Amino acid sequence: MRRAKLLPLLLCVAAVQLAAGAGTAAASPQGPGDVGRWSAPIDVGVIGIHAALLPTGEVLLYEYPFDQIGSEAHVIDPVTGENTDVSLRIRRNIFCSGHSLLPDGRVLAVGGEKYDGPGFNGIRAVTIYDPQTQTWTDGNAMFKARWYPTPVQMPDGTTLVLSGLAADGETLVKRMESYDPDTEQWTLLPRSANSDSDLYPRMFVMPDGSVFRAGPNQEGVLFHPDSNSWSFVDNMNGGWRSFAGAVLLPEPDTTKAPERVFVAGGWGPLDSTEIIDLSDATPQWTFSDGMHHARYNHNTVLLADGSILAVGGGQGPNLYDNPVRQAELYDPATGLWRDMASQAANRTYHSTALLLPDGRVVSAGSDGGDMPRTIEYYSPPYLFQGARPTISSAPASITYGQAFSIGTPNAGAITRAALVRLGSTTHANNFEQRYADLAFSAGGGQLNATAPAGPELAPPGHYMLFLLNSAGVPSVAKILRLG
Repeated sequence: MRRAKLLPLLLCVAAVQLAAGAGTAAASPQGPGDVGRWSAPIDVGVIGIHAALLPTGEVLLYEYPFDQIGSEAHVIDPVTGENTDVSLRIRRNIFCSGHSLLPDGRVLAVGGEKYDGPGFNGIRAVTIYDPQTQTWTDGNAMFKARWYPTPVQMPDGTTLVLSGLAADGETLVKRMESYDPDTEQWTLLPRSANSDSDLYPRMFVMPDGSVFRAGPNQEGVLFHPDSNSWSFVDNMNGGWRSFAGAVLLPEPDTTKAPERVFVAGGWGPLDSTEIIDLSDATPQWTFSDGMHHARYNHNTVLLADGSILAVGGGQGPNLYDNPVRQAELYDPATGLWRDMASQAANRTYHSTALLLPDGRVVSAGSDGGDMPRTIEYYSPPYLFQGARPTISSAPASITYGQAFSIGTPNAGAITRAALVRLGSTTHANNFEQRYADLAFSAGGGQLNATAPAGPELAPPGHYMLFLLNSAGVPSVAKILRLG
């Protein structure tokens, strides 16, 4: 048997002294137009260890069971503040599951932890949340028990699942499997597809349909679904990056496909960042500008303008120690980081953060923090740069390559239109986020836009449609279904 490399680190959890200190950052004298602004913490009654943005615009948060029969879960409306208890009514612990949004908008949670088990013991369970009925259902079980697995939404609408610890809590699951939402059946992939990917691997669908792994393993590799095989690409310079952030960078040139993958920080703690361009003849990882604050267990959130916000995390040595409260912002165009405003709560291990349709970011969780059952909202600097464009009409659904119209009174001022996939995140790993720039022209009080050419560029599912003006100010998004 092979123990996952993260397991010794995770075993430290039982011995940590939870740090609820002030963090590493001092207050900034700059205004919200420079550094953004955080709201005060809001008690929501649940630790947001797992978070997903729903097609309704609401946020699903869930964690482990307490006194109730199954994992505690709440749905939060970030506009009205309405809070609905949607805790599981079946005896199941989906804490430490992997989760992604199916093409129809339901949340697929795969695996989790054995109920009343000693910890780290994977389960075969599949649990599906329907945002329309606000109910959970028991799906067909996987072939393999998994704890800390990664689900990947594939171009054909299926979900690829890999990694995780087995039911014994020690063995890394190498066998991969695939879920078909139409038949609700699982297919076990052949052994040629076996993966040594460590826990919660960071996976990204590429324009040719392959899937790239960007950590935590040092080896950058590609999975080829057509042949059920893997190929080596290049080693990261920073070594293993446990609990690091990873993002598929946007490609503003709509004649090109996004193929640059970005990683930031990780266990060490590390402040270094790296980029690899899979379109190069010989792709290689190269260092980019380092973060101003070394951190791991942080969230890297793709914002409405394509920049990346690093939220929370800590500097160790244990999972909750030395929290970093100051956010920072990475601009892919300049390759540089800037310090942003500091949040009030410690958001280290077991914290989450997601982009919202109104352009804000919600930050939640961290069971070892000082305010674990709270959320905070961050308003980026782009929300303080003047009036926002508006969308007066947009289709509810579009197909690949479709020409479609977006009604806006600001048509002549729009410089960018983009689809941003609804996020789904836990343990510093957003399984979903992806940014697709749209080609468009303006005229007659509307934009004439073209949807992404194929599902390899944007897998089927729900996306936020943002319009941005020359000041980089985004509209409130319209959520639509692609595919």
